[in-house]
Amino acid sequence: MIVRYVCDTCPLFIEIGEYGFWTCDGGVAQVVCVACGVMHKLTEHKGATNLSTLPGPVHDPRKAITSETDWQLVGRVSDLGSWRKLNCALCGKAGSLQSRELMQFLALPDEPVCPHCQREMKCVSACVIN
Repeated sequence: MIVRYVCDTCPLFIEIGEYGFWTCDGGVAQVVCVACGVMHKLTEHKGATNLSTLPGPVHDPRKAITSETDWQLVGRVSDLGSWRKLNCALCGKAGSLQSRELMQFLALPDEPVCPHCQREMKCVSACVIN
């Protein structure tokens, strides 16, 4: 499930979560850097996993829904779980990539804290992608 959050103060937009492909030959994990707010995407397909990022944090709500062409390939990693060991591809901070599954990212059960202003972000949508 991919969940979209927005901060009304900044306004920073993030999309985080994971989903698998119906063909059972891969999946996607989207995480965010809690230091700078840049989204990262790991795409696994037939044993190869690509790491992509957006060029910077998404602050314009009108551009909140990204297309595949917005993502820039920055490297290859061993698997979808590799994000736990990676530094942010933009700011370089170690240990800053987080997903919905990590309790330290969640201020409340469903509401993360904005990496920029430390205010609560609100969930604007959740979608199951297969």
